[in-house]
Amino acid sequence: MMFVKIKLTLLVSMTAIAVSCHKDNAPETPDKIKPISAAENYEGYPVASGERLSITDKAGKQLMSFLKSGDKYILGGDIVYSESDFKALKEFYSNIVIISGSSSLPKFKHIDVPGAKLLKNRLPLPPALSNSNGRTGTAAPEAIWPNRTIYYSIAPGFTDVFRVNDAINHWKTVTNLQFVQRTNQTSYVYFRSDDAGAYSTSVGKTNGVTTINLGSGASTGNAIHEIGHAVGLYHEQCRNDRDSFITIYPNNILPDYLSQFDKVSASTIYGLTAGPFDFNSVMLYPSTAFVKPGAPFSMTRRDGSTFTAQRTGLSQGDIEIYNLMYNSTPVYARIEYENYSDYWIDWDRYWTQADVYVRFYANQACTIPAPVPAGIAVKVDFQYDNEDSGGYIYIIPPGTTSISQGRFYLLDYNNGLMKSESISLLDWVGCIVLPYYIKS
Repeated sequence: MMFVKIKLTLLVSMTAIAVSCHKDNAPETPDKIKPISAAENYEGYPVASGERLSITDKAGKQLMSFLKSGDKYILGGDIVYSESDFKALKEFYSNIVIISGSSSLPKFKHIDVPGAKLLKNRLPLPPALSNSNGRTGTAAPEAIWPNRTIYYSIAPGFTDVFRVNDAINHWKTVTNLQFVQRTNQTSYVYFRSDDAGAYSTSVGKTNGVTTINLGSGASTGNAIHEIGHAVGLYHEQCRNDRDSFITIYPNNILPDYLSQFDKVSASTIYGLTAGPFDFNSVMLYPSTAFVKPGAPFSMTRRDGSTFTAQRTGLSQGDIEIYNLMYNSTPVYARIEYENYSDYWIDWDRYWTQADVYVRFYANQACTIPAPVPAGIAVKVDFQYDNEDSGGYIYIIPPGTTSISQGRFYLLDYNNGLMKSESISLLDWVGCIVLPYYIKS
């Protein structure tokens, strides 16, 4: 599904710093209260309770949390992961530290030794400068349906099949997605109505079956929403910048559903956040989502007013994020090494270093600078013999054309102990990653 070894699907707009929850059980009420209409029929996996499990990075920072029910791991209320996918995701991040921006980018300790000789291109290039372009996984491309075509099938005996057909026709009308009945394709969407509620089993394309369940109470609008997950969209209220637009009230939320309000944001490799917060998004939950009995709401606008969840169809904002994923003109991104040098004292002590930049271009010849459209993930790996290994991941801000990473010690051999450090770009929506470039 979402994750095979360290390959990642797109999590559109997927960092996942969880909302902190208060211990007090008293309902929260903002100063300004406005009435809300009857609760909408919003999506969700049919489970009353479960165990909350978190995924953290190597430093212990909580990235995202799931509600575990049996062998299902539920994210956002209606995205259901398998146990194997959850474990693969957890294992990947257990050896990665998520940081914000390059200013805090750690570097391994190195001691320059007086008398070292500068030997240009004498020593073997370290792994970061080999023929490999250093990609460690994909943040988006594997989750995008090739040729904008989604293969699908509908279970025999599906209840009210018009809901699926009408939802598919809506997507085809407002986007350039094509839906084709599956024949022998291994990656496809399977619509069924086996359970109550409405949910999907992936975000974006997977290397297998994405199940969309639509219970008897689910509407065509719910089907449009769940197809949104299969296309690659996340819930609008889980955006990284949501606190500037809405307020979450943890004390008003059913405890087993607190994890459904975690942020899934653009601070890590999880995905994109583009444009302003969209209160008209078909991917937005209503103010009454998962409220405790007697509590007025789980979230409001910043001014305290409530909002509903429309399930009529894709908003203009939904279409814009779709176009960013499927129709954007890509920029070319690469790591550039300047002043690359290797220093040697003897064969028991040598090291390499370079000034490192990340730069973006409008053309493959890399002669026309261009701003990165929606951020790109940068990964720094380190390996210390007999010590530690791991890496760091951060996002370069949208609009960046060039960013300096400073001076890197790429390889350090000292009396039988080898330290190495490399920097690479992860594939990202809107970017084509090119091999390393060594200027000098």
